[in-house]
Amino acid sequence: MIDKSVLAEKYPFLVRGEPPLMDRVLPIGSSQSILAGTHIMFEGGRCQSMPLLVNGLVRVYKQDENGREITLYRIEPGESCVLTAACILGDIGFPANAAVERDSEVFSLPAPSFRTMMANEDHLQQFVFELIGRRLAAVIEIVEEVAFRRVDHRLVQRLLHGTARERETSSVQFTHAGLARELGTSREVVSRLLKDLELRGFVELGRGEVRIIDRAGLKNLP
Repeated sequence: MIDKSVLAEKYPFLVRGEPPLMDRVLPIGSSQSILAGTHIMFEGGRCQSMPLLVNGLVRVYKQDENGREITLYRIEPGESCVLTAACILGDIGFPANAAVERDSEVFSLPAPSFRTMMANEDHLQQFVFELIGRRLAAVIEIVEEVAFRRVDHRLVQRLLHGTARERETSSVQFTHAGLARELGTSREVVSRLLKDLELRGFVELGRGEVRIIDRAGLKNLP
C-alpha cells in the first residue's frame, strides 16, 4: 500500500479542498509495484483505471507495422497519462503503447470513479488540463522534429541532451536500437550515423555507450 503522505507529496491536488479528494480516492484506489520492462498497455486496449505514478518511469510510444518506434512522452513521478484520460473520458481504445522503463509504483483510480470525479472535482480537472497542455506542446515538438528536421540533426541533439551539461567529454548509455526507437527510425540508420560521427572524431562508440569526445564540435555541426 502506498503511503498517504507520499501520495500527497507527489499529487498536492489530492489534499486541497474540503473535504480533500484524498479521503475519497484512498478507499477506492489500488496500488501496484511494476518491474522495469513490463508492457502495461498495448494499442487498442481498454483503459480500466487512471494511473498516478508515485515512483519510477513509464514510456509511451507508437509503433508501426515494421516494428519501428517513436517515443511520444515519458511519465515521471507526480504525473499521469493523458492518453489514458482521453481513453476513459472518450470511451476509446488506447491509441499507443506503454512500457515501464524503471521499477515503478502506481496508484490507480477505477475508470468509472475517475470519470465521475472529472465531472465534479475542480482540483482534479486543473491537474489533468495542465498535464494535457504540457503533453500537447511536447508532442507537437516531436511532430515538428520528425517532419522538418533531418535524422542526423535529431540524433546529435538527443546525444547532447542525454549527457551532462558544461562538460567537454561525457558519455551516455544508449544502444543503437534504443536511439532508433527514440528517433522513430531504423537501427541501421542510427548505426551508420553514429559511425560517421565516430570517424569524424566527435564521438567514441562502446558497448551500449556513446562517449562524446568533442561536445563543442557537435553543437556547431551544420
